[in-house]
Amino acid sequence: MLHLRLSRVATAALLFTSFAFVVPACGDSGDPGRTDSEGDSETTDGNTSTSGSSTTAGPATTSGTDGGSSSTSTTTDAQTSDDSAAFLTNGMQTTTAGGPLPNGSMCGSDADCESMMCYEIPMFGGFCSECKTDADCPAEMPSCSLDALSMQAVCKEAALGVQCSSDAICAGADLVCQSIIPGVELLLPQVQTCGECKPNGDECTDGQICNATLDFMNFGGYTECIDPGTVANDGLCYSNEACTSGICNQTMIDGIPLITIDICGECASDQDCMGNQTCTPGAIDIMGGGLSGSVCE
Repeated sequence: MLHLRLSRVATAALLFTSFAFVVPACGDSGDPGRTDSEGDSETTDGNTSTSGSSTTAGPATTSGTDGGSSSTSTTTDAQTSDDSAAFLTNGMQTTTAGGPLPNGSMCGSDADCESMMCYEIPMFGGFCSECKTDADCPAEMPSCSLDALSMQAVCKEAALGVQCSSDAICAGADLVCQSIIPGVELLLPQVQTCGECKPNGDECTDGQICNATLDFMNFGGYTECIDPGTVANDGLCYSNEACTSGICNQTMIDGIPLITIDICGECASDQDCMGNQTCTPGAIDIMGGGLSGSVCE
């Protein structure tokens, strides 16, 4: 599944993206699951495949003729092996030979795709898709959004959680366009989606406040109006008021100190802990796709 597939393919960051939360250009096209050494060979049932070369030898057949003479003919199996440009990532078609690729295949440029659309996910690479930006989509399906299951960007109707580039994309569903993690959308556009509210907007009523739900594994999420104090520890928050603990801490993404995400936690400092306990800062695990708030321990 993309969820684990992508998160393990490259993390150098969702926010990573640039999340790094995106976000950059197409990623490495090498085969992440295997390393071939020049000169290594594998022999199976008479067929020899040499990495880095296109030479293969097949089974030899000898037939006798009258008079004691013999002639030998060699049949060469046309099967060859060339892994030099293979992505081969968990079943995704990523070959650079044989013509343009179908949607869902990894790509390095528009020319690699049948659709002539190579949609880039910063730090992860490109995927042949039916669109690259909202401008490529028809008015009735204005959002060009990443579909995590098919690993391509597709045009979608305005709805909660679909990607957007402006409020106009979400207007048809009475929603607004908002980055799930404010400030990161410039690096990772995938985290800017149609939601119910903006952090400093007036969309929420009856005492509710704006907060966001984040889905690391699917590069998505959305903002929504919630009752104050209803976000448990380890949840994304926009303010102390959102958290059950009353504490919303800025938390750095592992390996990316300049990008932070606010997470509800138990403490903001050692003074919030009892006895000899100390406050351990929260953490964001890009590989595992999880948020961990601060804890007293």
